[in-house]
Amino acid sequence: MLAMMDRAIVERGWRSIVVAAEGSRAAGQVVAAFPGGFDPPESYAEIDARIRDACRRADVIHIHGVGSERYFLHHQSPVIVTLHAPATFYPDSSLFAPHFRFVAVSRYQSTTLPVIESLRIIDNGIDLQRYRPRLGRRTNLVFIGRICREKGPQIALRVAHRLGLPLVIAGAIPPFPGAVEFFQQEILPGLDDQRRYVGAIGVDEAVQLLSTARCVLMPASWAETSSLVAMEAIGCGVPVVAFPAGALSEIVEHGVTGFLVSSEDAMAHAVPFTSHLSPYACRLQAERRFDSRRMVAQYLAGYESVRAARW
Repeated sequence: MLAMMDRAIVERGWRSIVVAAEGSRAAGQVVAAFPGGFDPPESYAEIDARIRDACRRADVIHIHGVGSERYFLHHQSPVIVTLHAPATFYPDSSLFAPHFRFVAVSRYQSTTLPVIESLRIIDNGIDLQRYRPRLGRRTNLVFIGRICREKGPQIALRVAHRLGLPLVIAGAIPPFPGAVEFFQQEILPGLDDQRRYVGAIGVDEAVQLLSTARCVLMPASWAETSSLVAMEAIGCGVPVVAFPAGALSEIVEHGVTGFLVSSEDAMAHAVPFTSHLSPYACRLQAERRFDSRRMVAQYLAGYESVRAARW
């Protein structure tokens, strides 16, 4: 999402400064304030200085990362904070900072937040030029997401075995306590020639994987604030079978772009019926609801509103 906004800002003729990890690329200027990978930085003071220096002359600051808001609690420029994570991830000191302007990424998420006068809802969007239907033999069940219990890859694996269908699991094992043990104990024993784990993947690999998918399984047990994976699948004409966790209930249209189910048993029951859903109908819904151009236009208008003190 940040990359899409960066390109749009440059195309508008404005200057874009992206504070990111070493090795990052952008249409605008990259300030490499963080080391690459997940290793903790050696000097947080140096990072603080780089970030503050990069943003000193900014007309508008747009925050995406959780924790980044702490750099700007006493900053003079207007600050837009996109709340990608649940409200509990953000301290009250940032949620009620008077010069912050907030964006919820779904209607569901907006209902979970405290009353914030400046809050706007800007639904996430995807690049439909990249995520589009492609020819392929649609035989695989697919899971794309972090390899952790709350995302439910272990449930997807059990469903695949139960139905005797091939499954591809894609996603990074996060650097969190217990993540490797979860993979070794609950994912690795269920892998075989038909049920494979392919690790983290990029956009091109995701599009290729989705071209082989009969459906995408999303058995998340935690309330999703949004779901780019579900949007990307639907954009590729692939139905989604999901638990109605958080914003998934507003992204997946039951009986049109997939099925919303309440249990592992119901998910296994629903998978065969995805063959009755139209890839064309999925794509039409994606074009109507998930086009990133709508999201980008709303954010650009928000930048203008902030600069003119109308937000």
